[in-house]
Formats: sequence, structure tokens, C-alpha cells
Amino acid sequence: MIAHHFEQAARFHARQAVTYAVQAGDHAMSLLAFENAVALYRSALASLRGFGDPDARLESRILVALGRAHQAAYQRGEAMAAFRRAGELAVSHADGQTLADAALGLMVSAEFSTTDEDSIALFRRALAAFHEADESLRARLAAGLAWALPAGDPEAASRARAAVGMARRVNQPATLAWALWAAVLVTWSPDNLAWRRAATDEVIALADQLGWPELAMDARNWRSAMLEELADFDHADADRASVERWAAESRRPFFAGLAAMRRAERALLQGRYRDAEDERRSWPTCAPTSARSTRRRTWLPPCPRSPAGSPCSATASPPSARSMGPSAGSRPCSSGGRPPNSIWLPQWR
Repeated sequence: MIAHHFEQAARFHARQAVTYAVQAGDHAMSLLAFENAVALYRSALASLRGFGDPDARLESRILVALGRAHQAAYQRGEAMAAFRRAGELAVSHADGQTLADAALGLMVSAEFSTTDEDSIALFRRALAAFHEADESLRARLAAGLAWALPAGDPEAASRARAAVGMARRVNQPATLAWALWAAVLVTWSPDNLAWRRAATDEVIALADQLGWPELAMDARNWRSAMLEELADFDHADADRASVERWAAESRRPFFAGLAAMRRAERALLQGRYRDAEDERRSWPTCAPTSARSTRRRTWLPPCPRSPAGSPCSATASPPSARSMGPSAGSRPCSSGGRPPNSIWLPQWR
């Protein structure tokens, strides 16, 4: 009897420890103390798993929070592992909301144009398990699978277009914003500039409506690249200036780095190679997160993640206006290896 009472007390206090650790982690995230948040969410998971009364739904939600903290600290491998595990638990317990959050986390954390077979398998499993779910969830999962598939895979473009179609039918701004976000980057090619431009304008409008400045600024970065394809340098510079202003006001070095990349690409386009190299040196740096190149449909100068003098893309020829991509996925890290003060993970609603 005494042992039973001690066991019940231990369970109660362990639950309290989970609650307090999650609340402390949330507070650390609000203070941009991302590494502290990681430790606190890990502590919550350890307490939850340690008292012998598993709660898979709660564990999956804490794993999503942990993934967000890792992503904010630019620890992409750890972030993807947390989001994948959260997604697996959510599929097993038919938790559509947590699955949607985990799917978004995988999309944001994955290096664009790299292939992660585990994420692909998870998205396929989720689509099969939720084949009768509402189109909002299926649109999110289809967009995630499109993002995760290898570059140039015809299925990726097909899935992206299907996601946009479903998102339009359910008429949910958040779902449509992220479906369009995936579709623009997955289908980016010289022959669909008009569609890309219109879709990007729509993403910016939706992001402004939803109060997601990170997505709006990322989309302005894409639009700057598109305007350069049209040799509309004045408007391209205006979008880049918007990104720079917001980066300074919000203290987001991540986005300041995106603007620096656009300046470097402009210098390359104009044959000002020394200026491009100077801009390249100003990019924030951090430790490598992937052994594979993350550049897609773009030529860039030597990057801080590559060996000295090594180009970031497979080609070493000078760029043309038609080859200048959005630099999506080839993003800078924050200054001095610090996280890019951008959580970038709004929940699906």
C-alpha cells in the first residue's frame, strides 16, 4: 500500500515536472533563448517517458515544440528528427493537428533540394492513413511530400499542384499560403515566370493577412529574383530593401543574409565579380548541416559551407538573368553561428 502511494505521488510530481518544463521552454522561446528551450523541452520529454505512464499525444506535441526550438537554433538535423518522430506518433494516434504541425516543421527545416527518404516515407504513410481526411490536412501533407521529393521528380510538381488545388477548394488562407510556397519553389523554372510571379504576390498578401512576416519577407526575396529575370532592377531592389529594413527592425540576421545574397547575385549578373566576393564574405556563417549541396536552379559564388574556392552549385559558369533562382534552401546562417532569430513555424489553422 505504501509503495502504491509513493508510485502515485511520483506520477503526480512527474506530470507537474512535464508541465513546468514545457512552460519554461515556451518562455525561453519567447526570449529567443533557443538553446535553453531545447534543454527544457528535452527535460519535459525525459520526465514524461520516465514515470511509466506514456502519453503519445502529449509526447508528440512536446516533440513539435522541441523541433521548433532546434529549427530556430539552426540545428536542422535535430529539428527534423524531432518533427519526424512527432509525425510518426501523430499518424499512429490519428492526431491530424499535430501531424500538420510536424509536416510544416519538416518542410521548414529541410534543406531545399536535398532528399530525406525518412520524411518521404512519413508523408506517404500519413497520406495513406488520412486518405479520408478533410482536404485541408491532405493539402498540407501533399505540399510536404512535394517539398521532400528529389529535385526534378515529376511527382513533386504533380503533388504541389494538387496541394494548391485542394487548398483553394477548402479556402483556408494558412493552408493556401504554404501550398503556394511549396509549389513556387518546387516548380521553379524559366518557363513559368508569369505563374510564379502571380503566386508569389498571393503568398505575400496571404502572409500579411495571417501576420506571418517571415513568410512575407521570404516571398519578397523570391520576387526580387523574379524581377531580376525581367531586368526590372528598380522593383527588385525595392523588394530587397524591404527585406533589409525588416531584418534590421526585427534583428533577424537570417533575412539580412538573404538580402546580401541577392546583392551578390546582382553583382555576378553584372560581371562585378570582386563585389560579389566581397558580399559573399559578409554572409553570416555557421556549421554545415548537410553534406549535400542545397543549391537549386541557381548559380552562386563560393559559399561559406563549402571548401575554399568551391562553388555552391554544380555549375561554375557565370549566371544569366534566366538562371538566377530564388536562393531558397541556400540560406545563410546567422552571424557567428548564432540562430537566425526567426522561429518561422506558425501553426496550421
